Amino acid sequence: MPREPIGTIARTIGIVKYWRDEKGHGVIASEVTAPWDIWCHFAHIREMEGFRSLTAGDRVEVEYVRTDQESFRYVAVWARRLDPPAAS
Repeated sequence: MPREPIGTIARTIGIVKYWRDEKGHGVIASEVTAPWDIWCHFAHIREMEGFRSLTAGDRVEVEYVRTDQESFRYVAVWARRLDPPAAS
């Protein structure tokens, strides 16, 4: 189990591990929270107009809270993409 008590809030830089547009959520990997990932809902994405989504491999800044939500030990409070999205 993580060292931090439940309810602890922190901030880190992470990489989107996967994102499911159809479900509206995904997972962010971070060295600080490893081996646990940070669960993120589309409503927590900042600085994005219209449809909010992330892509696997995006580098993000994320503020998260230590919790026990199903299999996740960390949940995003907010996240924002640090690099512009790749051109399609």
